[in-house]
Amino acid sequence: MSPILSATLISCFTLIFFSFLTTRLDQSIKWNWFLVFVPMFFLQACFFIDNILLLVKNRYISKVKLLKLTLFLVSNLLLLVFEVLLCLKLEYFHYIRTTFLFIPIWALCCIIIAYLFAKLMH
Repeated sequence: MSPILSATLISCFTLIFFSFLTTRLDQSIKWNWFLVFVPMFFLQACFFIDNILLLVKNRYISKVKLLKLTLFLVSNLLLLVFEVLLCLKLEYFHYIRTTFLFIPIWALCCIIIAYLFAKLMH
């Protein structure tokens, strides 16, 4: 995906998401939390499909590039799991502890720290 298209997608869907979020928090609308998060789900789906297409198209890429694409794919999936868990907690399961909700984010932070540490050592 080109950088201009990527930046435009991120800007538009983030703006739509925050407008949905503020109206839901203001209780102007009574939408399901999954509907509020649809712009973020769609944005992550675009990045997920783009990443899969890059992996399929570039079969003979270097190990470093393959590692970066794989880490981006894993981070995208972890963020998606976090958002789904957040929607489930807000909509249906209020008794779920917040510490369990943030396990994907903690895993993502550990992966980022390990990647940056490995990059620092090279």
